[in-house]
Amino acid sequence: MKSGLGKRLLKIKRSDGYKVYRGVEHICPQCKNTLLFRHFFSKEFDTEVNQCAKCGGFWIDVAGLAKLQSIDGRKKQKAVGEYFSIIFHKKILGIHILNEDVAKVVKNIIQIFKFLCPEEDFPEIDRKLGY
Repeated sequence: MKSGLGKRLLKIKRSDGYKVYRGVEHICPQCKNTLLFRHFFSKEFDTEVNQCAKCGGFWIDVAGLAKLQSIDGRKKQKAVGEYFSIIFHKKILGIHILNEDVAKVVKNIIQIFKFLCPEEDFPEIDRKLGY
């Protein structure tokens, strides 16, 4: 898969100023009756990655990443670096990989970000995780 193929998804129009951080219960949009499991969440960067235990689908809130794509020049480069530092180095690398299932989830989350992000914005996270 080529990095950044899903970048256009970041430009989907959203309602201004509307953001609800979910409580304990959040239903899978696909299954309509299964609660999602939150893998990680960053209020600072409007990013959340959830997975459905029934259908296995991943659901990601990419509002923070979409905001980064609208910044120009050096500010963008700095913001992107900070975003990925938090998301990958503190969140994803901080997930305790207790078994092969958890390792697979981490790998899937990384693939989601690779799909959404241009190659020049994406850090070399695979090497650090041994993928």
